[in-house]
Amino acid sequence: WLQNLTVGVFSCFRGHSNAISDCCFTSDGRYLCTASWDKSLKIWDIKTGEFQSRGPVTLSQGHEGSVSSCCFSQDASLVVSGGYDNAIAIWETDAAYKKLSLKGHWDWVTDVAISESKKWILSASKDSTLRLWNIEKMEHIPSVIESRKEKGSRIAQCEECERPFLSLQHGDSEVISKCVFCRLSSPARSILPLPPSIPPDL
Repeated sequence: WLQNLTVGVFSCFRGHSNAISDCCFTSDGRYLCTASWDKSLKIWDIKTGEFQSRGPVTLSQGHEGSVSSCCFSQDASLVVSGGYDNAIAIWETDAAYKKLSLKGHWDWVTDVAISESKKWILSASKDSTLRLWNIEKMEHIPSVIESRKEKGSRIAQCEECERPFLSLQHGDSEVISKCVFCRLSSPARSILPLPPSIPPDL
């Protein structure tokens, strides 16, 4: 609900099939994001009211369980969400596309935040820890390191920003030519899948 204390209820938003656990606005107030126990997020265009005729944009298949929290980046290009599956998902807003998953918490994620530069993700969890993720340096995240140990890796140079990065070798998969940060800026690419097991230490 959005409520104006002078004139009463301004608008009622319906679309989720279960309880809404969190919501947030973009910095300019145009968009509203809602997170729900129905395992999805929805983005509502408040300025144009387009959702009233076409419905909200749905972000789904990013969490295996209920979504507990959500946060827009400063420029509204990304949405970060936390879930009861102990994971953090990073979404590209325009394409409604999950670009990255972060796993490392041992209990559900209670809150998430993203820095203005979009370099840092902060997550809070019921496991009594805060975790700060540098998504420019994915090689330092244990879950990604574990995957590379199993499948092999090499140092490559990003074709876009020319910075060196650690690239996975999958045998029959295509060669990755961009670093994580540049792939986050491209709707056509995604981050490699995470391993099934997560090491205990950051």
